[in-house]
Amino acid sequence: MNRLSSLAIKIGKTSAYLKNQTGVLIIGNGFDLDLKRTITFDDFYNSEFWPREEQLRCPLSSYLDLVRSKEQWFDIEKALSDYVDVDNNSIEREPNKDMIFYDKLVEGLSKYASSKTIETFSIIQENRGRQVKDMPLAYLVLEAIILSPFRLNYNIFSFNYTELESLINLVYINNGIDKSEQKQIAFLNRLEYTHGSLATRDIILGAKNESTYAGLELIRKTNRLKNTTIVDRLDKANQVIFFGHSLSSVDRCYFDTFFESIANGNTICRKIIICTYDNNSKLNIKQNLKEFYGIDWDCPIIEYYTIADYIKEVSINHPLPILNKIENLSF
Repeated sequence: MNRLSSLAIKIGKTSAYLKNQTGVLIIGNGFDLDLKRTITFDDFYNSEFWPREEQLRCPLSSYLDLVRSKEQWFDIEKALSDYVDVDNNSIEREPNKDMIFYDKLVEGLSKYASSKTIETFSIIQENRGRQVKDMPLAYLVLEAIILSPFRLNYNIFSFNYTELESLINLVYINNGIDKSEQKQIAFLNRLEYTHGSLATRDIILGAKNESTYAGLELIRKTNRLKNTTIVDRLDKANQVIFFGHSLSSVDRCYFDTFFESIANGNTICRKIIICTYDNNSKLNIKQNLKEFYGIDWDCPIIEYYTIADYIKEVSINHPLPILNKIENLSF
């Protein structure tokens, strides 16, 4: 009896019913940070890859310098959104010069991100997926999905530019999934880099605004919505996992339809699991969901889980309850 059939008996459902259940994993920058692949806009600004050549000086470069000098956490995309906002009359822009700088900014970000590696790979390889206490939670969540009886029905959407294939291959190796089974799973065919990837050199660094200052339209992120399946997959998912995504305003174009259905009670989604760093980041996400969609802080289908929770539980429970929920689609 396979695992899907066993689960069907356990929960009193048919295997045919379970085969129609779907899950979505959405990965943000916190996923890379948990793997010790430290990629932040602030770090990028301070790196050698930020375009500082005198010939590139323009109103946009000066504006980003000003924002960076005032903010503890530098969010380039929020700054770009404010800059291109047609209703922001306090800024003098020069679109031709600004776009030259913007192209160099994207090029520099690509080079910066390419210079980063996953520092925890050696730890994961040494323990080969068995010593939970030494594993990044990001790895364990991905592993739980790949080992799930529902793995053929999972889609992954990464908002990071960095590649995920090497981590997926490491899960295969650590769990003895051979080449023939890998082809059957075809997991990489259900992996989408929503903001582009370093491998294809098409990374997206953009603003959320629908109304954009004339000449700066190419900075608008919503221009790329037609190239992603994320809205459709979220609409059909029974379980959605967010790992390390802040759910801030800059990416609302991808999530509005989904969270509006949650707020209205018009959804097939049974469980949303939000993995974040600590209680402060959890609070920020709760505030965003309340402000943007009117979702109550204690929404019964949303479960929050922090790295601190993981560290607390890892010495007590194996496997962790959250991993079992992910592997079994929260049944």
